[in-house]
Amino acid sequence: MKKSFKKLTVIVLCHPIESHPNTQIVQTTLKSLSYLKEVEIEAVIVSHDYPRIFASKTLKHNYMEYRKRIGRIGIEFEKKYQVRIMFARKFGHLVGNIRHALSQVSTDYILLVQQDMPFVRETNIHELLELMEREPQIKHVRFNKNQNIRRGWDAGSAERKNFYSETNTDPKLIQTLAWSDENHLTTKKYYEQVVLPIVGKLKTFPESVLNQLSNEETHSLFGTHIVGQLNEAPLINHLDGSLSNVQRIGIDAKLNRLRRRILWSLYYRVGKKNLRQMLRKEKEKCNE
Repeated sequence: MKKSFKKLTVIVLCHPIESHPNTQIVQTTLKSLSYLKEVEIEAVIVSHDYPRIFASKTLKHNYMEYRKRIGRIGIEFEKKYQVRIMFARKFGHLVGNIRHALSQVSTDYILLVQQDMPFVRETNIHELLELMEREPQIKHVRFNKNQNIRRGWDAGSAERKNFYSETNTDPKLIQTLAWSDENHLTTKKYYEQVVLPIVGKLKTFPESVLNQLSNEETHSLFGTHIVGQLNEAPLINHLDGSLSNVQRIGIDAKLNRLRRRILWSLYYRVGKKNLRQMLRKEKEKCNE
């Protein structure tokens, strides 16, 4: 008897990067989808954000050259699954790019993949989807680019360190309070009913808002977990197409830190307000 798989839409999130017009990074990421086992991919949506207003002329020019080349990539994958390449008409940041891509999704489950984060090991997607069906509290399943140990946002406070632990499930996951944009498995409904209402009209990374609001109380809403067991090796790699590892120095570094503090403070206030409104509306519906 043929095994029945749940259908999945893969969304590859792209934006103008320093390596354009070269298409090698996104090609590597697309080819790495072959590591996803036991799954029926209905479509791969390669969704592109528009350049920022203040982007350099060189970056904009290279991005337009890249757009001419990217259309040919779909030909390599069309026998395996349908590839749709989308381009936004205005800058929307990662949140806007996700909104744009979701409008083309017809499956319940989605896998969001960053353009420069290819998979490096096989993973059984069917088992993960079955687990999410059985355990509805598991809502956001992240593929780690680091070894599964307490570090960074997974260990930013005593609360986060203590919460970070393996689940008694098969397959094994790790519960965490760290909400991340890195490659993750979830549902279209999760984005429509939780992530996007909380982020609202902000043009930013969803993690910039949700990670600040994440605690033991909100975990029942966010349901974030990491694929694998403690100390397991990474499942994805970071090619860093944006060259974000280039460190700022001197006054530039200080100004960047100040800018981030101001923006994150704004994101927290807006996100908290939207979260309260969302929870209040849900409570009113339950009381009707």
